[in-house]
Amino acid sequence: MKSNLKNFWRTCRFARLNTAVLCCGLPLIVSASDVPPKKILFVGDSISVGVGASSPQKRYSSVAVKMLNQAAGKTVYQEINTSVSGSTMVDHPWPRANASGYPYRLENIKAIKPDIVVIQHGVNDNGGCNSLAEYVWAYRNFVRQVKTILPECRIVCMTPGPLKRDDEAYDEWINQANAAIQEIAALENTIVAQSHMALHNRMELFPDGVHPNDAGHQIMAEALVKAIQENKVQSRSNFDFTAQRAGAYRLCGYMFIVSEAAAANGNYTVFNNVSTAGWSYSADGPVRIFTTPLTYMQEPACTLDNGKKAVCQYRAYFKDAEWQLPGTDGKMVKATISAAEKSK
Repeated sequence: MKSNLKNFWRTCRFARLNTAVLCCGLPLIVSASDVPPKKILFVGDSISVGVGASSPQKRYSSVAVKMLNQAAGKTVYQEINTSVSGSTMVDHPWPRANASGYPYRLENIKAIKPDIVVIQHGVNDNGGCNSLAEYVWAYRNFVRQVKTILPECRIVCMTPGPLKRDDEAYDEWINQANAAIQEIAALENTIVAQSHMALHNRMELFPDGVHPNDAGHQIMAEALVKAIQENKVQSRSNFDFTAQRAGAYRLCGYMFIVSEAAAANGNYTVFNNVSTAGWSYSADGPVRIFTTPLTYMQEPACTLDNGKKAVCQYRAYFKDAEWQLPGTDGKMVKATISAAEKSK
């Protein structure tokens, strides 16, 4: 009897101690196995479903989650794939009701409450002749509504993969869509996975011209893992931009003009960390950048770390500049801009 009473009071003292620990806000030791894995929800089309891969385990989404867990040495992420073959970002009933990426997939977001949402859409919008305006509107609205539902959720925007068609219009649509996605990422502060750039000039990995094989899915997975691990959130004041084709691109108030020489052989022109203080860039030929009005209150100077010269035309009335940048032979060059005092 005395022994039982002794054990009873010992238990009471232990309970009081635990209560005191909780009230004082001291951390309790929780086993790593008790921490649930973070959920990565994939919104996409047949490529995310895994068409083209030899098995579901070889699709890029499954490979990426496996790579992330292997890098962590434990299960920290769980794949939840809600992708639908044939689906688009633009809202229409093809190939079946509630198949589009927007707005129907928002119901999955509300129910699952993922930690990361990966968006892979565009090939069917392109092939189905949806306009770029409709696609961009639907894409940005989807991103905005995900942010409204889950403000803390990380969003990864994957650039659409290549599409093999005889008509040049398909390639140009993808090119402009990729630029638009990168601007959406900057305006909405999301992450970009440059899967298209990772797969450029690799159409041999697309046997049917649309769906990547195992090697293509592996490359997509690597691009996605890199984006998630780097966790580089884009912004209007500091963003990255890549372009494959020659032409003029407008992003976040800047205009980038990629020359035919820079885009020869399908090579990419890459700009990183674009801001009023400068950027890093890689181009196989000359490129130009126009800044927005009221960017520089005095004539700025640009220094390239490879010793070459950047030519600036400064318009004092508009307080902006046009930069003529030489090619870099494929190497990344840092451009530093002085006198970058921005108007208030």
